[in-house]
Amino acid sequence: MNKLKLAVFLSSAIFAGSAFADGDDIRHPNLREAFHKSGEAINNIEAAQRANNNRGVFGGHAVRAIELLQQARHEIQESDAFRNAHGG
Repeated sequence: MNKLKLAVFLSSAIFAGSAFADGDDIRHPNLREAFHKSGEAINNIEAAQRANNNRGVFGGHAVRAIELLQQARHEIQESDAFRNAHGG
C-alpha cells in the first residue's frame, strides 16, 4: 500500500511544474478542453482513492490510469506545440 502512495506521488511530481502549468497556453480550443477534462479525470480518480482511504482497492489500476492520463496531457501539449510551430 505504501508503494501505491509513493507511485501516485512520484507520477504526480514527474508531470507537475511549469511544463504542465494549467493548460491555458494551449491555443487549439479542442486540445485545451481535452487537457482540462483529463485533469478533471485525474482529480476524480484521486478522490475515489481518498474515499477508499488509499487501501489499494483498485488493484493498482487507478494509479496506472493517472499515469496514462498524465502522459496524455503531455501529448496534448506537444500536439498543440507542434501545430503552432508548423503554421497551424
